[in-house]
Amino acid sequence: MTISVDVQRQTALCLYVRCRPALCGPLTGRSCALTLALVEVHLTPEQQHQLAELASHRGRDAGTLAQEAISRYLAEEARFIEAVELGEAALKRGEHLTHEQVGKRIDRLFQP
Repeated sequence: MTISVDVQRQTALCLYVRCRPALCGPLTGRSCALTLALVEVHLTPEQQHQLAELASHRGRDAGTLAQEAISRYLAEEARFIEAVELGEAALKRGEHLTHEQVGKRIDRLFQP
C-alpha cells in the first residue's frame, strides 16, 4: 500500500491510497485492488496545532508524521483482528475457560 500525504490544506489531511484493503485479502479471496482513492481526514484546529508542534519538535514534516501514525494504527488494528480471530478459533476448538475458572485464577493471583 502506498500512501502519500498532502498537508498543504488548512482544514484537511488528504491521503491518496493505492490499495483498498477492505476489498482484498483472505476473507474475500481477492488480491489487493490497486486503485487510486482520495480520503480526507479532517483535523480540528487543536489537532492541526499538535501535529505542527510535534513535527517542529522532531524536525520532521507533518506529512511524514501523519503517515507513520496511520501506519502504526493500521498495524495495531491488524494485530487486534488477528488476536480476535485466534481467540475465536480457540473457542471453536473448545479451548476456553468458564467464568468460575477465570475467577479461581484471579483469586490465586491475589492470594498472599
